[in-house]
Amino acid sequence: MTKTLFLKRLKEKFRKGIISLACIFLIALLTGACAGKNKMQASAQDKSKTSEIIGDQTIECRKRAPTGSRLKRKICKTKAQWAREDHSKQQTAEQLQKDSERNRRLNVSPADGTFPGAAVPR
Repeated sequence: MTKTLFLKRLKEKFRKGIISLACIFLIALLTGACAGKNKMQASAQDKSKTSEIIGDQTIECRKRAPTGSRLKRKICKTKAQWAREDHSKQQTAEQLQKDSERNRRLNVSPADGTFPGAAVPR
């Protein structure tokens, strides 16, 4: 008799636990759906405000991840400032390509099989 009573109580606790778990899951699901909707609305508003006109200058905002970080930050500058920054990055990239090409040409072995700066066999 005690075994059957124990099993009945165990079934009741299990049912109550399942119902509680289901309620918690539904609440979490609904909360997440509401938060996602608000987040989507906020991102749509952010996109519409990416460029604003202040005086005679247009402000443009971009999301950038600083070096060593995965988190992006919103950085706002005038279009002229962004153009200068983009131009300087372009020049740096071109200079790096030229330097690597020059170094590659310097490190090519000549016909006698020696490398520049290597000890000459006697």
